[in-house]
Amino acid sequence: MAGKKLSNAQKKELAKTLYIRTALTQKEIAEQVGVSEQSMCKWVKEEKWEVLRKSITTTKSEQIAITYEIFAKMTAEAKAALEDDDPTTNPDYDGLSKVAKILERLEKETNIGEMLQTGMLFINFMTSEDPVFAKQFSHWFKLFIDEQIAKSK
Repeated sequence: MAGKKLSNAQKKELAKTLYIRTALTQKEIAEQVGVSEQSMCKWVKEEKWEVLRKSITTTKSEQIAITYEIFAKMTAEAKAALEDDDPTTNPDYDGLSKVAKILERLEKETNIGEMLQTGMLFINFMTSEDPVFAKQFSHWFKLFIDEQIAKSK
């Protein structure tokens, strides 16, 4: 990128890529991209990059395992609330219902991170086989992933 001045949109896209795919801090990314830390912080917050980073780095099976742990803990607490003699303690039925719905959704949907990982493996494979097709596929795959991310919000 030496000698080429990036537009603000290009800086933002580069910052997003670095934020999602690396372990760099916001300050380090801001310095590399050539923007202020305030701009970087604003982009991360407004564009919900943290959610995107987590959806890409956390596998579906990890999400399900964590959610089952939460559900098990809530179930144990609900059971204890039913067994005590204190009429003021009640199980959190609403919370249990919400976690159960989350589990159901997680088990039905394919995680964006897994889709992205599979797509990237395919693009890497196709680059060695047919670079022109790989470039075309990359364009359409990016649009597809962007749509999946928008649907998940």
